[in-house]
Amino acid sequence: MNWKRTLFYAWLSQLLTQFGFSAVMPFIPLYIGQLLNTDNERQIGLWVALFYFFSLLSFCLVMPVWGRLSDQYGRRKMLIISNFCNALLIPLMCLAPNVMMLVLIRSIASACGGMIILAQSLVSAQTPNERQGFALGILSTAEWGGLVLGFLLGGVVLDRFGFVTGFLICGLMSALAGLMVYYVRDECNVRSATAKVPLSFWYIMATHYSLPSMEKIVVSTMLLFIGVQFLRNFDGPYVPMMVKTAFGTANVAGKTGVISAIACVGGMFSGLLAGWLCDRVPARLIIIPSLVVTALATAVQPLALTVAWFSAFRFLQGLSAGCLVSVLLTLISRNSRPEERSTIFALASSSSTAAMALGTLCGGAIVATLGVPWTFYIPLLLYLLLIPLFRSLLFDNRGRKGGGKALHRLNRNRGYRGGFL
Repeated sequence: MNWKRTLFYAWLSQLLTQFGFSAVMPFIPLYIGQLLNTDNERQIGLWVALFYFFSLLSFCLVMPVWGRLSDQYGRRKMLIISNFCNALLIPLMCLAPNVMMLVLIRSIASACGGMIILAQSLVSAQTPNERQGFALGILSTAEWGGLVLGFLLGGVVLDRFGFVTGFLICGLMSALAGLMVYYVRDECNVRSATAKVPLSFWYIMATHYSLPSMEKIVVSTMLLFIGVQFLRNFDGPYVPMMVKTAFGTANVAGKTGVISAIACVGGMFSGLLAGWLCDRVPARLIIIPSLVVTALATAVQPLALTVAWFSAFRFLQGLSAGCLVSVLLTLISRNSRPEERSTIFALASSSSTAAMALGTLCGGAIVATLGVPWTFYIPLLLYLLLIPLFRSLLFDNRGRKGGGKALHRLNRNRGYRGGFL
């Protein structure tokens, strides 16, 4: 099986998917303001929090099922279905008569999502273990590259043609992404004969939501991943509101698009950097500096006096946070069993999505009580408080039974340089 071919078409599929979503979804606060017909910052902030919370909650509840189904029926097949479901559902958002219906449609579409996780597990399952860092790092550049294109073009499209065009573009990109996955070759693993035996509904649901067997290092890394995703969603949904507050109401979508695109350039570079570092240096030498830089870059953004400075701070945040996430995903991938890798990726995604939903609610509560800038200030302290927790988890797993076995296996891999822990 040619893993490079799989990586190429998965990369192209993710580029199209992220382009479509980033052309409209980051600007949702502006659309909600139009539906509510108000400029009240606190009222819009509350509905933005509810919009992201219910969409993330829906994704969180359904993602384990997607993971189990992809392990049983094939990751390629599930990725195609997911893309085409979103191609049908996302354009319906432009028909929402009110904010409640908008939240409902987005929640249903989120239940059919998970393209990134499915693509990661598809590439991971077909890539040699010693090239996992490289493959996942390259795949992450598609995510960030699509975000850059979507932010730049989305801001222009929304300012000139409105949100209806933006939602239609998002649906079209999802359909094209599904077509790209057709060029990926079928996976070697197929369902066993016992999997074809009819099972009861409750047995199937219990199986889908049961925990896979995991090394302690995977559990620890997953906890780190969850904590980071919780903090990353404090400020993310409220960037358009911060731009409007800091720089005025003129061309808000365009300014937000430029700022967010520059941040995603940082994230794209982080994927390449992390992919190179993951095979060469211990994880703690990447995680701790990334946390510090992310904390500082987040806190100084409300102090920016110009769009250029705001963009520079978002670039640093995207670079450091993207590198941190790539490192954690590589750790999870390397220490997971290939036959359960999709399930573990889905579990990590589901858990981190629940944390992101809570982060969104916390951010919304902060906006409603203290104002938008505080969603950037408060994560500074929380990021710094995570550093001792990250260090203790890494060093505890290093010396305990189970984590040592995982490291022993890693050291036997060809091409592995140094202990990545």
